Amino acid sequence: MPSWIKLITIALLFNLVTCTATGCWNNQDLSETSIAAAMGLDKAEDNKIELTVQLVNPSALKSAQEGGESSNKASWTLSKTGETVFEANRNLLSTANNKILHNHIQIIIIGETLARDGITRILDFLERGNQTNRKADILIAKGTTAKEILSLQSELGNIPSINLANTIDNEDSIGKIKKIMFTDLMKELATPGKDPAIGVVEIMNDKEQLFIKDMKIEGAAAFKKDKLAFWLSPVQTRGLLFVESKISSAVINIPNPLERSTKVAIEVISSKAKTSVELKDGSPVFNIEINEQGDIVEQQDGGDLSSPEAVEKLKKETETAIANEVRNSIQLALDNQCDPMGFGDKLHKEYPQYWNKVKGNWDEELSRVQFNIKVSSDIGRVGLVKTSVLPK
Repeated sequence: MPSWIKLITIALLFNLVTCTATGCWNNQDLSETSIAAAMGLDKAEDNKIELTVQLVNPSALKSAQEGGESSNKASWTLSKTGETVFEANRNLLSTANNKILHNHIQIIIIGETLARDGITRILDFLERGNQTNRKADILIAKGTTAKEILSLQSELGNIPSINLANTIDNEDSIGKIKKIMFTDLMKELATPGKDPAIGVVEIMNDKEQLFIKDMKIEGAAAFKKDKLAFWLSPVQTRGLLFVESKISSAVINIPNPLERSTKVAIEVISSKAKTSVELKDGSPVFNIEINEQGDIVEQQDGGDLSSPEAVEKLKKETETAIANEVRNSIQLALDNQCDPMGFGDKLHKEYPQYWNKVKGNWDEELSRVQFNIKVSSDIGRVGLVKTSVLPK
């Protein structure tokens, strides 16, 4: 079922439940209701917060679903400022014609400038309220504002934020973005020895009229406590995801062992990681073991890759490629004294007494942490052909 149809269903159910529970005395007609599908938070002038919401008009969507036409837009955005998020949210009522439902927000976007100042204070309103969709995806707007992202037009549907949500799912399926929901972000912020990392959205063109196709969603924003510290590229993000056992699918391009000037594409179909810690000479050493299974999905040159010797070489190349990605991601985090891998959390659980000694200056201790990486790869299938077709 398309996402916009789900929103219509939600609106209809909302009205039905309200009518049943209250005898309809305070029920609002569908045409008098707007659903917030996305929310954006930015830093405004005078240290105020700018809140942007993308609203969905259920009556217009319902008319489109039934094959009719509506004089109303299916979606639009509103923005207001306030000294707090709650005040900005209340100020929206001066512009919105309909009652706004926040329960079904799909995406929450935070502008870069605001993220660098710290996000805990702006998330308190959402955490404290009972109308927040705790499964909403969180994104950081890199080099732009959340308002600009939510102002992008869509050529693929009536609701741009639904296109954004679908893009997040697509990138997540190939291991290029740190997908995180609101509830998981709040848990990471409250976990000792764990810094959050959040997916990134970025505008790629400077045209006057921008569309969803002019942005990309990939990579991650790494935080130090609750402040944006540095960016991870898509490959660096994948290294992080391998450590977190959050790779559901990915493509690793490795040298062809039969012709190293060409490539073989390995599709990762499963990956599990285990991180353990031990104290050696009074210092923690972290051991990361990754078990990966993949299939050969493309070969750029001829030769039989199904032989035991060739498969063994492919395994070694895949293990080396994954280990390098993980090592580079960890080193980048350690160089920035940031802990998105949760090394401190592991230390806190395994050696609580030692953690109590170092937690006050864990940022500095982190830069000196030792880690070992071991990757075990298994090539399950080589495809429908043993060798590539070559011209005669």
